[in-house]
Amino acid sequence: MKTIIDILPHEKEFAITGKHIADELGYKSDFDVRKAVNALRTAGKPICSNNHGYWLSDDPHEVLETIHGLEHRMEAIAEACSGLYHWYMEEGMWNGDSQDKDGQP
Repeated sequence: MKTIIDILPHEKEFAITGKHIADELGYKSDFDVRKAVNALRTAGKPICSNNHGYWLSDDPHEVLETIHGLEHRMEAIAEACSGLYHWYMEEGMWNGDSQDKDGQP
């Protein structure tokens, strides 16, 4: 049975999309592919990505570009969370736990 590692190209120029991976390996969605790629990266596999897709790389510069891209996404998500917390507190829902104005969780 083929895996993501088996089908990933080793050149950035031949990056493949999450949809391509999903179609070839039978994943239900791009989201499932992203979760699988995340698990592989967490295990130390140097899977790079950009707007064109995924590839396996041993180029430190490509890996670092991917790291920076992931860090940028983390910062954007943190900013979105901060904005939502701000709204939550402005609405008077924050009392130190996860209850709303009416005391409901």
